[in-house]
Amino acid sequence: MKGISLNWVVDTATNTPTLAESDLAALRSSGARMARVDLHLGGHESWSPPLIAAYRSAVHSLEAAGLQVLGLLGSGIVAGASQEKWNTNNAENGGSGWNPFLERYTSAARTVISTFPQISHWEVWNEPNAWTSHTGTVYHGGNYIYPSLYAALLGNLYPLIQSIQPSATVVTGGLFAHDNAGDLSRDNSGTRYLDSVYSLVGSPVPFDVIGMHYYIDQGGALVPEHLQPYLNMLLETISWYEHNPSRPVYITEAGWSTRSVSESVQASNLSAFYEVLNLNRFVQVRLWFQIRDNPGGSQYYGLRHADGTPKPSFAAFQAVPS
Repeated sequence: MKGISLNWVVDTATNTPTLAESDLAALRSSGARMARVDLHLGGHESWSPPLIAAYRSAVHSLEAAGLQVLGLLGSGIVAGASQEKWNTNNAENGGSGWNPFLERYTSAARTVISTFPQISHWEVWNEPNAWTSHTGTVYHGGNYIYPSLYAALLGNLYPLIQSIQPSATVVTGGLFAHDNAGDLSRDNSGTRYLDSVYSLVGSPVPFDVIGMHYYIDQGGALVPEHLQPYLNMLLETISWYEHNPSRPVYITEAGWSTRSVSESVQASNLSAFYEVLNLNRFVQVRLWFQIRDNPGGSQYYGLRHADGTPKPSFAAFQAVPS
């Protein structure tokens, strides 16, 4: 299944959906079947009725356009989120493996999941393995959350989500895979972090699907021989812990910015990316980031320019089987 990672679909300052009718028309004509949305508070202190109404409107519009919705439960579902708060008491540095922020996150997740019964796919956290610097076992930057805390969070959330939505699909936070200027290692593939989480959660695992984000060969043409080894590492990790390769994978983000590559290279990379994925059937969902450029966020990964005019990648995406 192909789709689009939209991320923010509500202006939280005004409590209004940001998807224009032209965006919805583009999604329909693209052949996308799933859209990922980031449900976050913005500057709100709580999930107020006006904010909830705005998200409901956005989700309804996507469903009316024929798309399933995948809801991202990032750290932003909690007011005042900070890395210092969510990483307090991590076991890697001698802590208990739980903290008050994760308690608040669990409570907020209960509210969000109960409020949006029409969303049946839930992604827990965004790029939990992404960091910018570390000294020994102390990590900083990105959305990094220590494996001990993330494993505990999954262990708490999975039965909670099942109790609210028994048929829901729980997806691990999209693990960030990159090549760091050509370094195709297990660390950069996201599989070493996944290995740590697997070793901590036990069996049965508290998730249904593994989420991945692939951002490799970002400065030029995608080399298929760079992507396939990362997929092999992922399959090997799943097989090691589950003794078979049956655990599905959703790629909930992937893309190339046209600030880093030409529009024609973006289009050819998209085609090459999906061609590789079509050879790896355990990857069941493949979401491109994003439908339209967002200059305000310095994001130029869109299949269309900010004004809605299509890039060559839009036609390339349309050609990908749904």
